[in-house]
Amino acid sequence: AHAHKIRARPDDLLCIRLEHVSAADRRRQLIRAVFRRLDRGTGRLHASEMRPFADHMGFDGDDSEWESEFPQLEEFLDCESGAGLGEQEFAHLVNDDSEEGCYCSDADLSSFLEASETDKGHHCDEAS
Repeated sequence: AHAHKIRARPDDLLCIRLEHVSAADRRRQLIRAVFRRLDRGTGRLHASEMRPFADHMGFDGDDSEWESEFPQLEEFLDCESGAGLGEQEFAHLVNDDSEEGCYCSDADLSSFLEASETDKGHHCDEAS
């Protein structure tokens, strides 16, 4: 009897693992990745941190409009004024398909990650 060796590249193992991840789990991971890309280490997203994401998703106002819009977003998500959005509130926002929400498809979230990766240092890594 001959023993057969199975040779797998790291990419192959990643593909195998991803097949067993549910769509809901993939979405949670995607949302977490976007949140972490925006977060500057506080665990909360403040107006300046959320702005690149808002712009990517179609917000076309100027800085003063965003500064008045963001507190309304905090209020809608039941965040303390000025506290910013935690990961849970951010997930609620991008999963909310109501008129007040900001539902983002997996493609929207992936697109943001790709754009912010190729544009490092532009929006997401700016100092507060």
